[in-house]
Amino acid sequence: MAPDPLSLPAIHASHVGIWIADASGRVQRVGRGEAIAAVAATPHVLLGATLTGDRLGYPELSGLDLLELFAFLFPARFAVPTPAGIAAAMGIAPPDSEADERLPEWEEAAPRPQPRQVTVNPDDVTARLDRLTGDGAERRAGQRDYARAATAIFEPRERRDRPQMLVAEAGTGIGKTLGYLAPAKQWIDQSGGSVCVSTYTKALQRQLARETERLYPDARTHREKVVVRKGRENYLCLLNLEDALQGGFSGRAAVLAQLVARWAAYTRDGDMVGGDLPGWLPAFPQMLHRTLDPRGSAGRHRHCEPCADDGAGRPAA
Repeated sequence: MAPDPLSLPAIHASHVGIWIADASGRVQRVGRGEAIAAVAATPHVLLGATLTGDRLGYPELSGLDLLELFAFLFPARFAVPTPAGIAAAMGIAPPDSEADERLPEWEEAAPRPQPRQVTVNPDDVTARLDRLTGDGAERRAGQRDYARAATAIFEPRERRDRPQMLVAEAGTGIGKTLGYLAPAKQWIDQSGGSVCVSTYTKALQRQLARETERLYPDARTHREKVVVRKGRENYLCLLNLEDALQGGFSGRAAVLAQLVARWAAYTRDGDMVGGDLPGWLPAFPQMLHRTLDPRGSAGRHRHCEPCADDGAGRPAA
């Protein structure tokens, strides 16, 4: 049997208008003044207090925010902050236990052993490229030539401190990303080493992270093997978060700070700029200013061992 609906009033404000539902479920469209008077007198259920307050012209708005409830129940889970978005997100089955989504405690580990000296066969790289692109994909000669050429940089060094180097260029649409990921993955499997790919933009980082899902189709394995690294100023600083929680905020800002703290226990890597932080939380400007470290010194303090920035750099293959 479905639970009875809450006997609480609710408000929704959009660019089209403002609607209020009373405790019995009756919905009516209201003006801004009537809406402000209603929410000032009685806490209302709402979706996004900051945005709703902006639309009402009432920044002191306080109510029962469903976005805050969702962020508390499902930290680090993406949801579009709209009624339709929350409804879609709630259709996803929750994990069997909270431990399934928690970021494991990170500690300093022994250095990774040196990779084995191996020779990568270009034919093996071509075969891997075919598997990555799929059976129905077009076989592009340019992409194959690119991948075979990139294989040469994984040859053993001929002299100490003189790595193999290659400058390669190819036109748009030829498939450069898989062209260098195929020999890289072949070398990783044979040598037990790891590969670092440096990109010019964060957008290209995100694109590359999606492409590596072909290398590791299993989501759990992908999380273990692929790491996105950015500058320290993109990550949550636990020292700054602790300072913010100890009286740094009041009112609604204090609620949002507590939600950031809960998110910190579940986030994949602590990335607050383009990571799994709910997109509406950074809309509160003080939150990012107080919990990031724009000076790039995050992790250089007594929280260093478990800090998000350092944990994000765990060894990967």
